[in-house]
Amino acid sequence: MHPQTMIGEVKEMTGVKDQGRCGSCYVFFAVACIESMHAIRHGELRDLSVQQVISCTYNNPNHGCESGWSDKVIAYFMNHTIASWEDYPYTVYNKEPIPPCEEKPGVTKVDNLDQVAKNEETMKQTLFTNGPLVVYIDAEPLKMYQGGIIHSAFNNFTHAVTVVGYGTDTEDHWVVKNSWGTG
Repeated sequence: MHPQTMIGEVKEMTGVKDQGRCGSCYVFFAVACIESMHAIRHGELRDLSVQQVISCTYNNPNHGCESGWSDKVIAYFMNHTIASWEDYPYTVYNKEPIPPCEEKPGVTKVDNLDQVAKNEETMKQTLFTNGPLVVYIDAEPLKMYQGGIIHSAFNNFTHAVTVVGYGTDTEDHWVVKNSWGTG
């Protein structure tokens, strides 16, 4: 996408990461939102730990590399500080066994969890007031993605992504950050 087609995008955003074979998208995008909120509020962009919440919410309430919910990740960080990626690195790229939860120095904490109405204008306003949004989509159209705008009803929610912007090139569209690497 060419920058001139963007109406708006979140500037306070870490780079794209790769979840590997682990089904941990629900963590990557909750943490991406927390990273951006931290940068917006504190002026410091940091890569925060995905592994911490995979280990510390495993089987209660999330399921490690098998599935989980981003709202449960954010709820966890309302009661616990989140460590940096450097202090608590991602170790389950190839679905290795989930290591036990460890206490590490924290970088930030979440104050609240807000759900946004399924209204595009409200989503746009929230995006630029508070930072990126976690949304659930049907990942099937992404598997063969070559570029451009995907048109899908997204009725089968199988994957989480982060909405980081929107544009109006030839038609209105959302810009998302995925966790399948940069290639």
